[in-house]
This record gives sequence, C-alpha cells and structure tokens, in this order.
Amino acid sequence: MHNLKEVRNDFDGFKKALEKRSVNIDFSKLKDLDLRNRDLIQKKESLEKEKKDISKSKDKSLFEKSKEISLAIEKISDQQKIVKNDLDKILSLIPNIPNEDVPVGKDENDNVEINKSGKIPKFNFAPKSHFELGEKLNMLDFDLATKTTGSRFVFVKNKLALLERAISNFMLDTHTKING
Repeated sequence: MHNLKEVRNDFDGFKKALEKRSVNIDFSKLKDLDLRNRDLIQKKESLEKEKKDISKSKDKSLFEKSKEISLAIEKISDQQKIVKNDLDKILSLIPNIPNEDVPVGKDENDNVEINKSGKIPKFNFAPKSHFELGEKLNMLDFDLATKTTGSRFVFVKNKLALLERAISNFMLDTHTKING
C-alpha cells in the first residue's frame, strides 16, 4: 500500500502515472476522504487537549463538560475509523507506479520486448507449466492453500518441499560459513 503522504504530495503525478496501468482510481474521493480524516483527527486532538486541561484544573464543576467531551471524542473516533477504513480501501487498490519508460498498453500484449538471450528450445510436444507439473506430481497444492489462506498461495509438498528446504539451507550455509 502506498504511503498516503506521498500520494497527497503528488496527486496529479500519481494520477498520470496510473493512466499507464489502465486502472480507475477515484482520486477526488481519495482527496476528500484524506481531508475528512485529517479534519476528524484535528477535532479529536483538540477535544482531547481540552479534556486534559479540564482534568488538570481539578474543578469538579467541569465534570459534566468532561463527560460530554469524552462522548464527543468517542463519536469522532468512530467516524474517523470509518473514513480511515474507506481511505485504506482505496489506497490498497493503487498498484505500483510504473517506470517512466514503460509503454502504455491495455494488457500484456502491448508490452515491448527489450532483450532476448539464450536459445529457446523447440519441443515436439506442448510443454506444461510449472503449476501443471507440480499438481500432476502431487508436489503443489493450490486448492488446499486457497481454502486455507486465500488466493495466490500454494502449499509445497513432498520432494519439492525437501528440495526447497535444501536450497535454502545451502544458501544459508554458503553465506554464513563461506561469506561470514
């Protein structure tokens, strides 16, 4: 999620950069929510300061006023949580800002190939993807991972899990024993 201060400092820059990503973010709503959030925070802090001053004075006649202020603080806090939640939802939808030299396109078909290296082998069969092979060999479990944690996650199993662990241990041993 982007830092709101960075977005706030350059709304137009973010808006322009995201045109390349073909996403529709309502920046006017984001701006409005940000202003409301900051306004509510200021009001809450002002009331908290007033309440603190009342409690320092130890004037019992101001007890009722202190209770009213506490209720107002609670109400503002509830409003601010809702606004902050809406603000975070919008911020979480903003993707990474692409590099300036990234071409504008509708999808991956508009990408520009910059470099190609190595010899691409030709097969007399249709090669399978890593996830097809992993599922067929019972080494990757997407279904259980999705049920357990949500989408875009996989459980690595059996010999593939052992291989992954061995590679990690090799890397750790190399960097700690050889490279210090």
